[in-house]
Amino acid sequence: MKIRPDSHVIIDYTLVSSTGEISMHEDRGRAVAFVFGRTPLFPALDRALLGLSEGETVEVHLPPEQAFGIHDPTLVERISLEDLQDPDSLRVGGYYEFRDPSGRPCGFTVREIADGYVLADFNHPNAGKAFTLTVTVSQVRPATSSEILTALNLTHSQGGG
Repeated sequence: MKIRPDSHVIIDYTLVSSTGEISMHEDRGRAVAFVFGRTPLFPALDRALLGLSEGETVEVHLPPEQAFGIHDPTLVERISLEDLQDPDSLRVGGYYEFRDPSGRPCGFTVREIADGYVLADFNHPNAGKAFTLTVTVSQVRPATSSEILTALNLTHSQGGG
């Protein structure tokens, strides 16, 4: 069966930056299942997957604006160490996670620690990087109505359409 809208698809993938870094410190691929056309993916990946069958592999090159976005310097802020719950855990280059006042998870990359403040980068850790996504289709089958409804609910709860 070929991938088409409302197919349940399982892919194995690796995501490698243009500098050779493997995303999220992975040394092996990852698998993900989704309903094609109902689950938000990278648009370039959607185009590349359409019409593929089980066992086929495709490489998709993603410039920063199609991957995790361009690095936005306005998202880099100085924050007082006194405002953080666990400032002793901060390490330059590390990722600090916390909950905002409404309880949502947030995080930033630590760019600098000095004189009672941290320079916090709220961009996605991969912002500004180009990637090559290598994808192998592991399984394709028609999605069940339950899978389609679940995908629709996830899309709407994430602000999709």
